[in-house]
Amino acid sequence: MQFFKNICVILSNFLLEVHKKTTQKTQRKSDFIRERKLVAKLIMDVLVEKLCVREALLRFPKNCDDKCISVAWHALMHFEADEDISVRDKLFKDVQVDFLEGLYNILSQGHDLPEELIDGYNIYHSGVDTCQCSGSEYFWHIMKKNISIQD
Repeated sequence: MQFFKNICVILSNFLLEVHKKTTQKTQRKSDFIRERKLVAKLIMDVLVEKLCVREALLRFPKNCDDKCISVAWHALMHFEADEDISVRDKLFKDVQVDFLEGLYNILSQGHDLPEELIDGYNIYHSGVDTCQCSGSEYFWHIMKKNISIQD
């Protein structure tokens, strides 16, 4: 009889852990959607010149693991970095603006970006570290990131 009790306890603990992980994934997905909508608003604020790129990047979600947000961060960085080309080449600027508008349309609905787009950015940019902490807090952030410890 004790054997069956032990099995029931082990099974219930296992099911509880599965439930916790499912709840965490659901919470994480809702966080991603909320953060994507924030990033979409920041992109639009840059496009309508309500914010400069630097200010928008400073307002990006901190410590975010969402690859879609990483792509948007890099797209805004290139928008700023290629400003001198955009001044000389109107077609280049139009393509950049169209791309940012496309990012806005997808992210404002909380959707994932196409995998091909994410993979294309990951070739050159393996991610973005949006941590804006310093000192020992930054040290521990980097340590956790490098040895894959999740918060």
